[in-house]
Amino acid sequence: LEMRHLGLRPDAAHYNALLEGLLARAHLRLADRLLLQMADDGVARNRRTYMLLLDAYARAGRLEDSWWVLGEMKRRGVRLGTAGYSTLVRLYRDSGMWKKATDLILEMQELGVELDVKIYNGLIDTFGKYGQLADARGVFEKMRGQGIKPDIATWNALIRWHCRVGNMKRALRFLAAMQEEGMYPDPKIFITIISRLGEQGKWDELKELFDKMRNRGFKESGAIYAVLVDIYAFA
Repeated sequence: LEMRHLGLRPDAAHYNALLEGLLARAHLRLADRLLLQMADDGVARNRRTYMLLLDAYARAGRLEDSWWVLGEMKRRGVRLGTAGYSTLVRLYRDSGMWKKATDLILEMQELGVELDVKIYNGLIDTFGKYGQLADARGVFEKMRGQGIKPDIATWNALIRWHCRVGNMKRALRFLAAMQEEGMYPDPKIFITIISRLGEQGKWDELKELFDKMRNRGFKESGAIYAVLVDIYAFA
């Protein structure tokens, strides 16, 4: 307002900076008012504007607003890009539309959009969340086949969702493969693994796993010991 009072004309960069601050603090109504002011001033929305809106609306679960942003981008010929597709995967995942997520790979490949580890992680997490573990593993293999190296988030997702359905053989295979690449799960994932092994009465596997982790210098925590006490107490 001070800029306007001094006769200075805010441009898209100024509006985007203010919009980013409002959206980061979840002031969505103020953000909507700012967009109206932007239109009144004749300042065109650019790709940065749309990406800020898409990310904020997706995080807030505002589906209709998200679809509107996507429609506007398509109508104006603004490409979604890698970051946009990552946001879209998250939106589909949180909205339960995992089948739509399956179509994204084909769409991205047709448009020549580079698939990065974040997109693959989002797809794996989406399939895992809705029990489509064969598809999750398929995405994982496709990811590695394209030379994209899995990160900790990739392994954690694969281990977590296989533990969720009780498929401990595959969960432990992923854990072993993860360790071979010099990475270790965070304590929460490790607690999930030992909890599921305990529920299934696989005491030998549980002890072997815990010993291996200790030998590899895994940092022990009170939470892990608490889970072990609970497991053995009710065995």
